Amino acid sequence: MQLLKITTLIIVVLISFNVSAKDIPIKKSKLFSKIKLFKKVDNKHSKFIAASFDLTLGMFGVHRLYLGTKPIVPMIYAITLGGGGFLVVIDMGIILFSKDIDKYCNNNSIFMWNKQ
Repeated sequence: MQLLKITTLIIVVLISFNVSAKDIPIKKSKLFSKIKLFKKVDNKHSKFIAASFDLTLGMFGVHRLYLGTKPIVPMIYAITLGGGGFLVVIDMGIILFSKDIDKYCNNNSIFMWNKQ
């Protein structure tokens, strides 16, 4: 309860001084900058985000939408519940163990590993 009061007091003080969030320095963690999963370079898709979508909403094909596919593919994933779960598990393996997931982007095939 005490922490809530202190936090509220700090927010009120910051608002009264008209401080924006850009003015508050944020220390970036070196741990996350070294891990390849968290980097997004040259508009490449993040493995971490794709794997998160696959883990949570993979049965509905949301990870495929993130990687850029036609809406028919996620509709088929939703109707078949991710191919009975097999497509979701295989897609997770492809996302996690491939060096570059951008070769699977904009693939309109039901099976992500098929070439266009």
